[in-house]
Amino acid sequence: MDFSQNSNAYFTKLPSSLTGVEKFLAVAAYVAKGLERNEIATQQIKSLWRKSILKVSYNPAYYNHAQKKGWVDPVRPGVLVITEQGIEHLSNLVGESPSTRRSSGLHVFNQKNTHSFDKFLRTALAGAQKRVWLADSYVDETIFDNVLDSVDQNVQIRLLYGRQYNSFIPRSARFKSQYAKYEMKEYKKLHDRFLIIDDVGYIIGPSIKDAANKSPALVVKLGDSDSKTLVKFFQSIW
Repeated sequence: MDFSQNSNAYFTKLPSSLTGVEKFLAVAAYVAKGLERNEIATQQIKSLWRKSILKVSYNPAYYNHAQKKGWVDPVRPGVLVITEQGIEHLSNLVGESPSTRRSSGLHVFNQKNTHSFDKFLRTALAGAQKRVWLADSYVDETIFDNVLDSVDQNVQIRLLYGRQYNSFIPRSARFKSQYAKYEMKEYKKLHDRFLIIDDVGYIIGPSIKDAANKSPALVVKLGDSDSKTLVKFFQSIW
């Protein structure tokens, strides 16, 4: 989709079959310039809404419906971000093939947006089909409740860590009793943080336990080639 064109031209090219909440997603994506996790205000969406073109009036309820579908996440009152699932759904609606979609991307989580960060990871992890490989230099027991319990129990989980704190070890044992395919290893030389979900790699700025709390957090989704390199690197240090 071309987010650089003027709004009227963009709206005119949208499929007429879109529902009201899908049109909300499309307008939100235009305001965000197609960027996931780019903060935008609901007032911006409302100001750009053109009933004459979209054939439906703006409805604040669309925001709630889009949240329930996982297409947007609230940041604070009146401010939201588009999720990866939202961009994916919009791409499907306009008939873009997987090859035309963005294969990599930067996700920015501002200070205090801990919920949005955790929700982003939980959503991504919930979609894993075969493996979740996670490397984090500093871990504690919160990693199990905050993110890892969203992984399907039939998916292989490998957790590589540099240092552990608090009740991580006993909680890891309890997690293992239910998640049979979970394994963890200590690697004291580990400094960076990264994640592999099936065949897609992610570079994570801070440790998950502190992410987006006192400082902004960055997550970079890698393309195919870099993801393969990251898989090989994980295998080499496991």
